[in-house]
Amino acid sequence: MRWVFPAPGLPRLLLQSRLPGKRGLTEQLHLAGVGGPQEVYWADEMRVGLIGQTRRVWAPCGVKVKQAVEYRYEWTYLNLAVNGVEGQIIWNWTENMKAVSIAPVVRSWAEQGVKIIVWDRAPGHRGAVY
Repeated sequence: MRWVFPAPGLPRLLLQSRLPGKRGLTEQLHLAGVGGPQEVYWADEMRVGLIGQTRRVWAPCGVKVKQAVEYRYEWTYLNLAVNGVEGQIIWNWTENMKAVSIAPVVRSWAEQGVKIIVWDRAPGHRGAVY
């Protein structure tokens, strides 16, 4: 099983030889031995959640109601990989974007037959765990 970026088993030299910006993807895929576009999955994540806030309450006319404003953030992340050629989508939920949370997702995608993952250069996608 071979991977592009970032994934287990990828040589450090291959990561360091990547050109800056969005250039060099084709060369990296050729170096990784990709057989065709049907092997490539494009992946990213999306934060989904709620922000708790106060609501209006019933009270007699003329009575001012005071409520303590409490914001509570509840987030979860949807990790999604798309293969546009094959028309396949795979996804998993995680509690955060830490490397220890994303590594099991990458492993489960590998068990489902994903060979190549291409991610953007977000800091959460460059964990040492995977």
